[in-house]
Amino acid sequence: MPAINKIHITGFKAFPNDFELELEGKHLLMYGENGSGKSSIYYALHCIFQAPFKSDAGKKYFDIESEQHLKNIYNLEAESRIWIDFEGHHPFIYQIDKHGYNTTLMDGTHPLPANINGCFINHQFLFHFFNFRNSQNINLFPVFIKDILSFCKDEKTGLHIGEMYDDITSSIIKTGKRIDPVYISNIEYFNNSVKNVVENINTIVR
Repeated sequence: MPAINKIHITGFKAFPNDFELELEGKHLLMYGENGSGKSSIYYALHCIFQAPFKSDAGKKYFDIESEQHLKNIYNLEAESRIWIDFEGHHPFIYQIDKHGYNTTLMDGTHPLPANINGCFINHQFLFHFFNFRNSQNINLFPVFIKDILSFCKDEKTGLHIGEMYDDITSSIIKTGKRIDPVYISNIEYFNNSVKNVVENINTIVR
């Protein structure tokens, strides 16, 4: 799994001007007084990792006409942006600004990825697991549907697996009194896709 090398923030939330944080692939524990910028760094990462899945590619976060904009209120004229790059063999700058999410090559030798295909783990994600603590029968499927499969893209269909689940559960396709074989085939394809995701997770964890 790629690790973050550097985060650069300009004109976003608590940072009116340029701010750069070098991680060099290391873990980071943040602490500090209220208003020091901890949450702003969290929101910067949240924006850039969620933007590829937004219909507007995250432009609203940098549009002062939007109620959801996250520009620094003391420097609204700034060319606000966030960008990160990763350690190792990931020579891309992932950026989000008023034009939305995009990627830029750092050395011009590798093809661009379609998007960031991953899940941004936050307190809400972890809270789903915490809620299962007193359950005798733990059912993690709802967590997978909402917080994991919606970020896992199936290369063959071009759909995120969460979208495939929504399509399957929206209606049962019948031909007369029989369930359409295509519908059954879609269920089998979805089940295999979920199985592959779980197997990949197990492989990486090991």
